[in-house]
Amino acid sequence: MKYLENLNDQQIEAVKSKEGATLLFAGAGTGKTTTIIARVFHLIKSGVSPKNILLMTFTNKASKEMLSRIEKSGVPSLPFVGTFHKFGNKFLLKHIDSFKERNSNFRIIEYSEIKQIIKELLKSRGAEKIFSPDEIINLISKMKNSNIYFDEKDKIITPNINKELFIELYRDYEMVMKKSNFIDLDDLQLLTYRILQKSFDIRNRYSNQYQYIMIDEFQDTNRVQYEIIKLLLTSHNNIFVVGDDDQSIYGWRGAEVENILKFEKEFRAKSLILNRNYRSSKPIIETANSLISYNNFRKEKSMISHRGDGLKEAVKYFELEDDEVEAEFVVKEISKLLKNGVEESEIAVLYRINSLSQNLEKHLLQNRIKYQIKGKSSFYSRLEIKEIITYLNAIVYPHNDMIFINALKETYGVGTQTINRLIEIQNGISLFETIKQENLSFYFKTRARYLITLVEKIEALSVEMENFVESFEELFDIRKKYSKYEAKSETKEDREKYKERVQNIDNFYSNMKRFLSENGNLLEFLNLHKIDENEDEKESITLLSIHLSKGLEFQHVFIIGMNDGYLPHYNSFESEEERRLAYVAFTRAKDRLYLTSSKYRTVFGKKQKSEPSRYLFEAEVLKGKLQIQKKSEKYKSEDYVIHKKFGVGAIKGVSKVGSETYLEIEFFGDHSVRKLTSSVIERLN
Repeated sequence: MKYLENLNDQQIEAVKSKEGATLLFAGAGTGKTTTIIARVFHLIKSGVSPKNILLMTFTNKASKEMLSRIEKSGVPSLPFVGTFHKFGNKFLLKHIDSFKERNSNFRIIEYSEIKQIIKELLKSRGAEKIFSPDEIINLISKMKNSNIYFDEKDKIITPNINKELFIELYRDYEMVMKKSNFIDLDDLQLLTYRILQKSFDIRNRYSNQYQYIMIDEFQDTNRVQYEIIKLLLTSHNNIFVVGDDDQSIYGWRGAEVENILKFEKEFRAKSLILNRNYRSSKPIIETANSLISYNNFRKEKSMISHRGDGLKEAVKYFELEDDEVEAEFVVKEISKLLKNGVEESEIAVLYRINSLSQNLEKHLLQNRIKYQIKGKSSFYSRLEIKEIITYLNAIVYPHNDMIFINALKETYGVGTQTINRLIEIQNGISLFETIKQENLSFYFKTRARYLITLVEKIEALSVEMENFVESFEELFDIRKKYSKYEAKSETKEDREKYKERVQNIDNFYSNMKRFLSENGNLLEFLNLHKIDENEDEKESITLLSIHLSKGLEFQHVFIIGMNDGYLPHYNSFESEEERRLAYVAFTRAKDRLYLTSSKYRTVFGKKQKSEPSRYLFEAEVLKGKLQIQKKSEKYKSEDYVIHKKFGVGAIKGVSKVGSETYLEIEFFGDHSVRKLTSSVIERLN
């Protein structure tokens, strides 16, 4: 049987596990996908019809890869392989008429349409200045993913929103959706569950059809997905789930790591472990094992490297003076790797906070190293930074009409009609000179002053000025403008958006000021930021957030910002998930893992002292014991506590792991039992 060739004993045992419930813990780089596909082949070879196999994945990319590999094997027909959303869509097209709240001509609406509906509902209730549409949309989505409908008032928890108002908005939203025969992406799952729950005949039919159910990335399932799976097992218990609790990093969007941890007991499942890592060398795996062992709420296991010792000093840590020096150092190390023949595509820089990419981009540009940023636009293509760069280009090239027109477009009071009229009266000279020489009030009346003011600002600035950056801001007021937007914002969402833009401007000004003081050349500074050439480069360094790195691998991985407050993030309420995030980052590296921190970090333009990440001690990269000052508080069973996400609950158990106190809490809202650190809990008197 060729599909069993090149599999290790652990994988073969998993592949041959046919009947009953099986839970396969598959660590990072352990050949999970190969095992899943081999099991599909094994089922078909043993006489199972492909139409009786249901394989759920969490991304379209994963399902396409698996389908492609299954199809190439020459099987007689293909099983269903797809996401929960794809399954839900197929299911609802057949059965939504039975629900009577929609019909099979339903339309799946986009986020922008949902946002417009919520905006109108907020306005109708006079709450448009109290809550942002995104807040309400995210909370509705969270409720649906938790299998909570608007009429289940006791289960609804709204930490930062008036509960009664939210319930009314949730109900109104559902009424609009039903009336228009719309469904959203969450409905693809929630309505599927409700139909399966309501109709025994439909439930039994699907359970009989899909005699062998497989779920990939089980640690990422949410509540409603878990309940759908249970309903599909009405007539049998042939369920095979694959996942890794140590890589559960999506709690913020509804995933419940508890699903994989309670599966073994609830489904009477056989538990298997794939722990032979084929990706990373031994020192990297040992570092990752040491780190994740500090998590208490997990299945006890350790990965073993199949690759052996690997390179000398496979895990390297560097503490730099500040974030500027850190970025410069990382780029120098990257340059060395490239000179030694390492391909650009095998190098990645990971970070917990997106803004850390800024200094890296600057130094990569200076060294003419191609890079791409996964999941977001380049720092220099952000709206507020592009606005600054547009004016700076006009200062350097005032007589280049194309550049000057871009500056006109950014200027308040100047629109397309004004620009076109200016071009009409232009007579063989630049638009800049046209504004200086013509009697503009004859052509534009009130608009003339906006054009003249722009020219006066440009002429007032000299690129060789000692305080160029301060003078530029004083004349163009870009930072001041966004600060005003922040102050006037009526929603939390808008305040955060403009606050981030102000911070980006501060960082840009800080870098420009430093560059000009060292080089004095604005033209060279601007040339470094022609970033369009770096977009979507296949042969380039990859910069990305840790969340987006899951499932990827690189020979050389740099993790920057290994400081407390950055990783772990200062705003993280679930320390175990944050540690899992660091674990995922560590296990992306195949040959070498570089970890960097800095003694000082720039926050809103000011340097602040920063401590090395506690994870460096837990991973035994730094020796000694990290001293963390914590509020001394004793907890006991049946104490009432509150958590800002899960609400009020009662303590059922207390345990200590090192310096951490873990509380097992039953929350009243959804009756869940969770194990959390005491640092994220407040006692109720």
